[in-house]
This record gives sequence, C-alpha cells and structure tokens, in this order.
Amino acid sequence: MRQLFCSYALLILLSASAENKLLLCSSYSESGEYSGVFPSWNITQDGSYMHLFYESDTPVNDTLSVLIFKTFDRRDTNFYEYDRYYLLPGPSKEWAANKYTFRHPGNYRFLVFDLKKDLLLQSYNTLLEFENSVYDSHFTDTWYYLNTQLTFCDSVVKGNIIGRKNSFTYNPNGTKVVVYIGQGNQLALKSDHILAKIYKIEGAKRTWIKSNPYYTEFSWYWTYLPIYLNERGNYLVELYNEQDVYINSAALEIK
Repeated sequence: MRQLFCSYALLILLSASAENKLLLCSSYSESGEYSGVFPSWNITQDGSYMHLFYESDTPVNDTLSVLIFKTFDRRDTNFYEYDRYYLLPGPSKEWAANKYTFRHPGNYRFLVFDLKKDLLLQSYNTLLEFENSVYDSHFTDTWYYLNTQLTFCDSVVKGNIIGRKNSFTYNPNGTKVVVYIGQGNQLALKSDHILAKIYKIEGAKRTWIKSNPYYTEFSWYWTYLPIYLNERGNYLVELYNEQDVYINSAALEIK
C-alpha cells in the first residue's frame, strides 16, 4: 500500500483532553510505538487497510467503539454515519487499536466512545483518495439503475411490498414511510450504503429537509429504507449510492 501526502488536505485533531488522540498509521508495536502517520492516504481500487490507533491519558481497560462518518456527496460537505467499529486495548492499557479496511475515497471523521457510551474523542478528520485516476471497476453510473423500482409502502415482509401507496396519513409523532428500492433482473445494487435525500415540495419550490444514510450490501438487489416525516405536505425522495450516483426518485404526500 502506498501513501501519498496531499498538500491541500487538512488534518484536524480535536480531543476531549490534550493527551487523548486518534490517528491512522501503517503499523504499531506492542509497546505502543506507531509509524507511518499521514494527513491523507491513497487507497487501491480494491481497498486498503490502515490501523486506527488511539492513545489515552487514562487506562483503557475495555474495548472502545468507533463511530465513523463520511461525506457521501461531492456537493454536500456534511458528514453522515458510515460504519461502526471497535478498538482493542494494548498490553499497557495506554492505547487501543485495530485494523480497518477502507474501500471508498472521501472525507472521514471518527468519534471514540467507551463502553458507557461516553465520548472520549471529539473528532479526527482525514482524506482518502484512490491512488490513481484509472477507471474504477466497481463504479456504476445512473444508466445502471435505469430499471430500478422505487415504491412507498407501509412495510416490506420477505421481499413482499405491503400497503403500496404514495399518500400517507399524518402522524403528529412522525409519519413513517417505508421506501422499497429494487434492481430489475436481480442485478446487484452495487453499493454498501444508500443515501436518501428528502425535499419538501411547495409549488415550484424545492427545499432540502434532510439526508439519511442506510446500510446495504454490495450484492443485494433490493432493500427497504424507513424514513420519518414530521409535517404534512408533498415530498420528493431521491436515492443515491455511496459514490454519489443517482439511483431513482419518487414523490409522496403526507395529508
């Protein structure tokens, strides 16, 4: 694996205390000495692993959890939940680490928690890019999703759509809408995440409300996504894969 420093990438390290820190490194020893630390990384088309290494100013007696966020959209700089992982304490209890494989480029953010779900590290940001600009064999464009089926319903049971509709009754506690997305001819969706962008429609005006990320599997050809809407009105739901490629969209009403 080759690492390359990018002059335009920024490394931001904010911690709950001055001594706590999280970093990505290429290797570390049992004594807690690490090497190969870079503010940005190149990854191969098939993915590359690094070590998530956390240094603590208090003893690390138990497994720590890491919440990983990522930008999904080239035009949207917000971070959305991408994955959950864990770190194992070292022999000295002064650090915890684990190997993690990155398969997609983008800006990443990491939060570290203890078993009580107390936040130990506020954030650590880093940039990952593919190591060259050659065509990505995993990449798909919008044409690949031309035959997808996007349907709103009450629920999905064993792949069967229950209560198919485009108009839902308002619930003051939040109206639940289930979004079914399926690829024609049982072709894989080719994405480990789907991002739903939700807009409120008022006449010719379209206002972004929120974006929700969902876990999927690369080989799945269908899945369903629950969304919750808090107001009456007309909405548009757009679905994108994790490489910001448009999949499909449909309109619905909460009345």
